[in-house]
Order: sequence, then structure tokens, then C-alpha cells
Amino acid sequence: MAYGVMLLATLFFTLLYDNRKKILQNSSAKICTLYQNSVFIFACLPSIFVSAFRFEVGTDFTEVYWVGYLGVVEHPEDPLIARNYVPICQFLNLFSRSPVLFFILSSCLIIFAAFWYIRQTSEKITLPVLLFFIAGLFFDSLNVVRQYMAIAVWLFAYPSMRNRKPVPYLLISTVAILLHPSAFVLLPLYVLYGIRLTRRRFIAAGFVFAAGSMLACWSLPFVLAYIPKYNSYADWKPDPELAGTVFAVLLTAAVFMLYQRLPQKPHTDLCLWSLLLYDSVVFMSFFLPQMGRIMLYFEIPVFVTLIPLVLAALPHAIRRLGAGAVVAFLLCTTLYMNDYLDHSDVFPYHTVFDVENMEDYLGDPVEVLWLFRQDAAEKMNRKSMFEKLMRR
Repeated sequence: MAYGVMLLATLFFTLLYDNRKKILQNSSAKICTLYQNSVFIFACLPSIFVSAFRFEVGTDFTEVYWVGYLGVVEHPEDPLIARNYVPICQFLNLFSRSPVLFFILSSCLIIFAAFWYIRQTSEKITLPVLLFFIAGLFFDSLNVVRQYMAIAVWLFAYPSMRNRKPVPYLLISTVAILLHPSAFVLLPLYVLYGIRLTRRRFIAAGFVFAAGSMLACWSLPFVLAYIPKYNSYADWKPDPELAGTVFAVLLTAAVFMLYQRLPQKPHTDLCLWSLLLYDSVVFMSFFLPQMGRIMLYFEIPVFVTLIPLVLAALPHAIRRLGAGAVVAFLLCTTLYMNDYLDHSDVFPYHTVFDVENMEDYLGDPVEVLWLFRQDAAEKMNRKSMFEKLMRR
């Protein structure tokens, strides 16, 4: 219910933004600018509110972020707490003991950056914003928060990439890497973006990336075995995402067939290079663990900005049909993964305002963790009882 209301409210303001020329006929430039900026901010607010004030929503919410925030001042040496998370929490603890402050700030950063990037790359923002939600990217941001903070920071580097300014791009990317080390995979995009992709180059790059992916699948396990922090990954099993694989194949095929008709926008090459990297990581996910984390870095350019370009390349007669098919596929896949399979623990949605005794969740980290686990056990019991009743 909360997600539905959030989406409807967001789309209401994005439609107001997209129809600004009709609404603001004969208005001054100052009025137009004020209107655009105000409506844009209002479009960000519903999802910021839902994300910022969530409670026990997301797989890593409890142990990594809530309990980690509480324990970082008392136990900063705890190896279970990511080192780059420690200074953030230490700084925020100066202002509030409650982890809600972290979620407020991270939500503002992630949502504003995503919507800002959409505004930079799209004349009309409603479809890209809709894709951000129905493709499950918003749900991902509720789970892998630090990684999405890194992605959000990197999105602000897009103008530097477009205008070929390496120093600002490198500085912004460094901040992203400090938030999450895996963000280093974004560094090559600056060089790749400088290479104009023709259809022939797109095909050639696809073969090069395929060969590189096979080489990585063979060599990475040996490399990671010698890195203490990551050698445990050698025992993890690959976890390929079937839906992501199907979508990658379909989208790549659509790009190949419609290549000559794709609109030539400043961000077109970024989207195409991101698609090739996304395809490579999807392939590697069948042989290596944790590849889904790397896929996240390329999902916004692929899902949010490439899909509208592909739809715009379709013949006008079937453009709406194609858009409807894409929306239906992504919506059904996201709901199946996150609601039925409970992929990221984002259902059901709870807010901090639902908690009767919040002080109990702001005490000693060990006691708070025990309290969360007790809540989880009670939820599992209620769920199993409900399933038994349904079987009857």
C-alpha cells in the first residue's frame, strides 16, 4: 500500500513536470525555472519519505545498518562493521543516537541523485522514473544502502564524463569508491564513453567483453583466494538471476536490431557501454558469486535511460505496445522477486512511526540485536501459522 501511494504521488508530480510547457505558456523564465525546480523536488519527496522512515525493511537493515550504527561508537574495531561505514556513523552520532538520521541522509542522497540524473538525460522524466521503481532499483536501494550511496555519488560525475573533464570525474569516483570499494568498476566508463560506438564497434566490443568475461571467470577465483578479506567468496556458490539474464538477452537483441534508429543523445554511448558491461557481469554470475552486486552499478543507465531510447526507436505504430510489454514484464518480475520470493525483505513495509517503544531499539547494540531477532522469530511464527491456515 505504501509503495503504491508513493509511486502514484511521484508520477503525479513527474507528469506536472513533463507538461510544464503547456502549463506555463507565456510565463517568464524565472517562473518557469521556479516551477520546474519546485515540482522536481516534490517528485522526490514521496520516495525519500518512504525510504528514510522505514523500519525493518531490507535484508541488511538490522545487523548492518541499525545495529552497526549503534555499535560503531562503542565497538569501532568490530570486523563485522565495514571500515568505510565507521566514520559516517561516528560523524552522525554527534548529532543523533538514532540510526534514523543515517537513513534520512542516505535516502535524500540516493533518490535525489537518481532523479537528478534522469533530469539530466531525459526531456520527459515520467517513464524513466517509473522504470526506476518497477525495475526494482528502488527496492535495491533499500537493501544495499552503502553501495547505492556510492552509485548516487557517481551519478553526479555524469556531466564531467560528458564534457570530458577527467579530474572532476576522478575525484567524484574516488568518493564513490570510499563509500564502497566495488565502485572501482565505474572508472573505465570514462575511457569507454570517449569511444564513439557504431554498430560494428558495438558488435566487436561485445565479443571482446565476452572473452574478457570468460577470462575473469577463470582467473578471479585464484586472485580472490590470496586476498584475506575476499577469500571466503571462493566457497560461495554462483547465484545467477534468471530474470536479469532473460532481460539482458532481450534488450541486447532489441538494441542490435534497432541500432540505426536509436536516438543519438549525449548519454546514448554511456547506456550502450553500460549494457555491454551489464551483459558481461550477467554471464559471469553463472560462474562467480556476488556478481549481482556488480550488476547494480550499470542498472540505472541500462534500465532507466536505455529502455526509453529503445522504445523511441520502435515504429510509432507499436511504440505504446512495446512500452506496455516492458512495463508489464518488469513489474511482474519485480513483484515476483520481492513479494512472492521475498528477495530483499521489503514486504511488508513498516515505518519508525509504527514502533511503540523506540527507546528499546536505541540501547546497547547486543540487546537491540536480540530484540530484532526476537521480532523476526515472532514474524516467522505468524507467517508459518498463516501458511498452515491457507493450506486448510
